[in-house]
Amino acid sequence: MRSISPPEWEYAFDAHARIFEPRQAIQLGNALAPYDPLWFEEPIRPEYIPAWGHLRAQLDVPLATGESLFLPQDFLALLAAGGADIVQPDICVVGGLAQMRRIAAITEAHFVTVAPHNPMGPLATAVNVDFAASHHGLKMLEYKPCETTWCPDPYLPVDGYLELRPDRPGRGGDRRGRAEGGRLRPLGARPAHPPRRLDRLRVANRSPP
Repeated sequence: MRSISPPEWEYAFDAHARIFEPRQAIQLGNALAPYDPLWFEEPIRPEYIPAWGHLRAQLDVPLATGESLFLPQDFLALLAAGGADIVQPDICVVGGLAQMRRIAAITEAHFVTVAPHNPMGPLATAVNVDFAASHHGLKMLEYKPCETTWCPDPYLPVDGYLELRPDRPGRGGDRRGRAEGGRLRPLGARPAHPPRRLDRLRVANRSPP
């Protein structure tokens, strides 16, 4: 794939926690190393933290994980064990913006970047953009194209970036409403965002090119 792709394209490899033995994960990760992957994601299950420290110490590629972790304490244990180069908290799993910011503070203290896991659709993307624009340790945001009828203007990437919307109310998107008792009730606008120090956000597209 490297030989037939434009040089500016980057590839990440996600094993979906399907490898049982860390030894096999090390073999696979180091076999990928000559192709310079963006990261090697979730090769093993996340429950046994010491295995992640051992895994990262033996790999020649960046190791990413975190989509299945819930608490800031889980991320603290992972990073204290030296178990990741990139963490991928899911804002819908960890409990929203406040938890994401706590996790981000932990990663920053360990010199680890954040690439949020984000397969949940345009509303989750909007909240992730709000988080990402305020965290300078962001690597990139996962982005999954998703068609909806309730969000007519979702964030869409332009040249690999999402443009921020500091002049828009709420999370920067228009939602038609939510179902309530068989009817749609319009969602009220929130105050506009304060000025951002960024104007766009890099994304990693999950869809095939």
